[in-house]
Amino acid sequence: MKFFLILITLSSVYASEIEHTHAEEKKHIHGAHRECPLPKSKSDIVNCALEFHPDIQTQKYEIESSKGLKGKAGQIPNPIFISRYVQGEQNGFETSELESSLRFRVELGNKRKARIDHARSVTGSEELTLLEKKVDIKIQTILNLYRIRLVRLEYQFVKDSIKIYEKVIQKLKNLPKLDANQEASLTLFEISLEESKVHQSELYQIERKLEHFFHVATGNSLDEIKAFLPTIPTNWPSIPRQKHKYKSAKIKKLKSLTKLAMSEVEIEKSKAWPTLDIGPSVLVDKANGQENEMVGVSVRVPIPFFQVNGGAKAWAKSKLEKSKKVVELTHAFESHERFEQLQVYESSVSLLKNSISIDSLIKKHKRLEKLYDRGVVSNQVYLDSLKQKINYIQRRNSRVMTALSSLWNIYKFDGKVMEKSI
Repeated sequence: MKFFLILITLSSVYASEIEHTHAEEKKHIHGAHRECPLPKSKSDIVNCALEFHPDIQTQKYEIESSKGLKGKAGQIPNPIFISRYVQGEQNGFETSELESSLRFRVELGNKRKARIDHARSVTGSEELTLLEKKVDIKIQTILNLYRIRLVRLEYQFVKDSIKIYEKVIQKLKNLPKLDANQEASLTLFEISLEESKVHQSELYQIERKLEHFFHVATGNSLDEIKAFLPTIPTNWPSIPRQKHKYKSAKIKKLKSLTKLAMSEVEIEKSKAWPTLDIGPSVLVDKANGQENEMVGVSVRVPIPFFQVNGGAKAWAKSKLEKSKKVVELTHAFESHERFEQLQVYESSVSLLKNSISIDSLIKKHKRLEKLYDRGVVSNQVYLDSLKQKINYIQRRNSRVMTALSSLWNIYKFDGKVMEKSI
């Protein structure tokens, strides 16, 4: 009897756990991780991602950690106390000798300053890495907001098409007898119905992936941001064909690495200078019942007999030259890429301006639907129109995303992403 009571209790607990798990899958649970307040505009969503995205948070910790390098680099070495004591017997007399010295380390060649400058360069590089990540996160957030709107639009059209397919299929099935053309039409509509269901499932998966991005970046669900999705531009901005300048976040980051390499060169130069250990020294000598005390100076200095750190200096200089070349190569690449992105942007915008709008397409298709209901248009023509409508919307949306991506990439190369608003 006890066994059955325990089994019933465990079953009820397990069932409640399953129910709780399903509830979590259906809606976003707040408080599970750090998140932003509910947005009041699309700008709030972007600003939130720039503050709370894990990559941004991680890089901020990197910056705070790097700031500690300055304190480490500026530390003055502690003095060193050295002592030597020996005792023995000489000619039947007890003898002993005590030698002690206190040495202070003197770093020649501005070693400490070189380390501090290097630490500052590391922090500056980390700060520009943060800027580079913010640029990428902002672009990704904006493009994903646009993508959600287009996916939801496409999803609605596919959903409407499914209803139409089901309506036509039921209409054909209600006929008392189907001729060969009607039989073929029924089969084609059924295949198209299944194809649309697969398409709908794919769009749902894309939407979930986009929602997951905002879960991670802001803590907000799709239901909480859908009211602030941006509208597709009708007046696209014109982009000047200017000469590319050294203003992108990536170029700035690479320049900071050049500065970091320069600081490493200075460190290696400073190491060519000796580091002195110097301080007072005392010697107490006891022998033959007599005690002698002597005071002097103790000096320890390395002699640059075999090398003056030439290998390390050459290696540091080669890193500096490499970093300069990388800046030039990246600038040349971005100049070429900006030109290519501008061509793609202008071509896509021109196509979008001259092509039929979604609203006009809907009106035309509704008129075709009325003709089909009157029996003027054949099943095959109507089926082709449904497929072409979805195909056109899908391809047009792809061009919209291409134009938006090219536009923000150009802003990225021009170093204007953080200045632009969605």
